[in-house]
Amino acid sequence: MLRVRHTKINRYFDHVKNVWRFAFGPINPSIASSPSAVVAADGSGDYLSLIEALASNETNILVKNGIYNVSSTILIQNHTTKIQGESIEQTILRQADPSKGLIKINADDVSITRLTLDTLTHSAQAALIEF
Repeated sequence: MLRVRHTKINRYFDHVKNVWRFAFGPINPSIASSPSAVVAADGSGDYLSLIEALASNETNILVKNGIYNVSSTILIQNHTTKIQGESIEQTILRQADPSKGLIKINADDVSITRLTLDTLTHSAQAALIEF
């Protein structure tokens, strides 16, 4: 499950030609049991931020509980990227720059589960932007 905290999201999807499909079902156990990378804000993982992990071409990422304030757009470019939070209530990606979107996807077969995308707190742009 993915939680998106945003109120202005619809106006950003008017020009998108691709179809978004959200599926609710079992969480992919392979990510939690054997991720290729772990993101942890407290330094106990492989990376401190999701941006760092994606820049290193990681594609099977577990994000530990924490609030991750980002000031640039998170860019996902690798096909079959899987990102799973430790828990939807306590794993929060928050856009701190109101002029930017939170995540831009330029790839196919991307899965983002068990985390909250927050653009509401700082009145940022769209949570998910064109791809």
